[in-house]
Amino acid sequence: MASPVPSARGMSPVLQFFLLLWPIVFTCFYFIYAVLGLAVSGDDLLYWRAESRNVAAVVAPGILGFVGLCLLLVAWRRLGLHHPVAVSSLIHGIICIALTALIFAYS
Repeated sequence: MASPVPSARGMSPVLQFFLLLWPIVFTCFYFIYAVLGLAVSGDDLLYWRAESRNVAAVVAPGILGFVGLCLLLVAWRRLGLHHPVAVSSLIHGIICIALTALIFAYS
């Protein structure tokens, strides 16, 4: 019995794992960093406010750029917005925008 051949335009499990794992790691870092600004006080809060906009200016475009590239890959391979990589990318993009707004509002 022959095994089914995967679609030539599909996504390999290793690539899909990477595209799902990378935004989780950076979104968790960004979440902890943004929420840390709500928890610290005194001199630590002054230091956080001094550097928070610079961190957001580097991390947010990185996450949103990766999200955009993932969505382009999903569109190029015609996998649809229901694909787990597309759904994950959209969710991480929304979280990134919300955390960036939190950082800029609080700093």
